[in-house]
Amino acid sequence: MLRPFNNVEVAFIFRIRAAYALYDTERHQECVEQLMELLWEPELPYSERLRVNMILACAVDDWDGAESYRLEAERVYQQIRQRWPLGSEIANQFPDQERMLDSARQSLDNIAGDQLEARPSPSAEQDQEQDQGDTEITDDLLEAMDALDVGMTSNVDMASDTESLPVGPTLQTASQLTAPASLEWSGAMSQGESSIGYSDPIDEDVTVTLDEETKESPKPKESTDDS
Repeated sequence: MLRPFNNVEVAFIFRIRAAYALYDTERHQECVEQLMELLWEPELPYSERLRVNMILACAVDDWDGAESYRLEAERVYQQIRQRWPLGSEIANQFPDQERMLDSARQSLDNIAGDQLEARPSPSAEQDQEQDQGDTEITDDLLEAMDALDVGMTSNVDMASDTESLPVGPTLQTASQLTAPASLEWSGAMSQGESSIGYSDPIDEDVTVTLDEETKESPKPKESTDDS
């Protein structure tokens, strides 16, 4: 049985898919910028936070920036694993979700290997002159990481019913990636938790619940904090 998305989930789905589409049309910088904006969202589920960081680790040109995203993806993965330990009763009970996490682990290892091979030598780092575009990416990345620390300590619970487990392919083209088009109940987990997962090609239609009045994808609410 499939459950409808809430408005927050729908908004994230449309934003992630829109960024994927930009990458396929060679608008790489716009894709990167939109994905970076997602990391500012405190309600972004851990699984999607992992996915976005992994994609950015492959998409940005700056090695230091890519490494920062890779390390952040590793940190999010470890936090997921704390709730879903390898070889635990929960993991063994839901093998499909365990395979998703295993795929993410393999992709993280591949990204780490690519980063190691691409690591610039000390002399090359001294001689290399970064253009303004690379500088802006690095500055934005640092700001996004600061915001992420807030997001990770928000009330978004990895074991909540609005969470999904990650699938983490290495970035090639957007059409090779998957998007969370549907969340399927897999039965109650122990200790009151539930197992939910997704797998849907990016080029297939997404079935979502939209606002009845507008029939458009809802947008995240803007903060009303005057400070």
